[in-house]
Amino acid sequence: MSRPQSLCILLILFQATAIFSQIPDDEQPAMILAHGISRIGADIWATGGAALASSDMNSAVVNCPAFMRSSGWHGYAECGQWSKGEWLSEVKRNRQRLLPSLTYIGKNLKFANIAIGYANLYDMNWDYGVVERTTIEEPYGTGETFQMTSRLRTESYFLAARFQPHRLLSIGVNAGLAHIKQSDKIYQTRLTGDGFGFATTISAGLQVLDNLALACNYRFITTIKYDAHFEPELEIINPLDIDPSFGENDLLVSTDVVRSIGYIAAFPRIFETGGSWDINGWLSLHGALDFQNWRVVNDEYNDVINVHIGSNFRISNVQLSIGYFSQQEPVGSSFRLVLDQHFVSAGINVRVIKSLAISCAVMDSHLIKSKGAEDKYMLTYGSAGVGISF
Repeated sequence: MSRPQSLCILLILFQATAIFSQIPDDEQPAMILAHGISRIGADIWATGGAALASSDMNSAVVNCPAFMRSSGWHGYAECGQWSKGEWLSEVKRNRQRLLPSLTYIGKNLKFANIAIGYANLYDMNWDYGVVERTTIEEPYGTGETFQMTSRLRTESYFLAARFQPHRLLSIGVNAGLAHIKQSDKIYQTRLTGDGFGFATTISAGLQVLDNLALACNYRFITTIKYDAHFEPELEIINPLDIDPSFGENDLLVSTDVVRSIGYIAAFPRIFETGGSWDINGWLSLHGALDFQNWRVVNDEYNDVINVHIGSNFRISNVQLSIGYFSQQEPVGSSFRLVLDQHFVSAGINVRVIKSLAISCAVMDSHLIKSKGAEDKYMLTYGSAGVGISF
């Protein structure tokens, strides 16, 4: 059986799906999680993820380290993310939190630009609403209701570096310790667990002309295996057979006690390429393609390509941004995931003083509806951050 576990995007927000399966020669149940890697940062959200080759991005340290800032000391802190949405008009996906989504501090050295920080790559809360409890004796409901919720988070504690072997060429690497943590609550039972892996982004940037820059990224997270534990232990009642000597609704059953469940979290390999064209000092255009290799997660998935376009308008110390991006998800031969979203985005960056700037952005998938819109996530995201340099 399968169950939506989440994702979204990107930050881009790539959605996740949980597939339950049995692993041979192992009595422990296993859950395979497949979800994507999010882009984060208010400035790249504002252009729909298109501004990969922009050297003034606060979030370049994770989204494209080849274009990290090159000033002396520099830092950025982003928090207050908010999002709201639903899946199939039944499952509510809401999040309001003041935890950091991206924070780092960096310094320009003689040989490289380095930074150390934290990135929340993926954070989903699912609220399945009020569910009526059922039992084998009362399969149509006991009249007792409870709240069913699920949370899955993937974060990275990273070290990033940017090198410039040639005045026109820069190379960047972001290497992090990835931590995945989940917490589900079903009736009186809580399921919690976490595990560790490695998250890496390798990027290259090329300044083709004074006003034209190109960039490419290769991003991946290693497969993470971990155990999640039930508190208290979970009893599963399994129907065995119908006893003809009893009534037609009477079953012979067995009861299994489950203490934990094994998880395998797998991620796609992602290749991104894009460019930035500064037209006249106050207007710049951006574009990017995002290739997601989902076959490394499951042979039944298809690979997908997403498109990102955006622009920036600079007026004195204010920069306004708008963007668009598509968000497709893989299709499997034995199941269908949520497909074909279209997000529009907007943002603003204000340089309050020379060493202090404030950014905020919002993106939404309600405005542009596509075929099968009733079968997709409808989501709104917001984000804000503060950048400093000295």
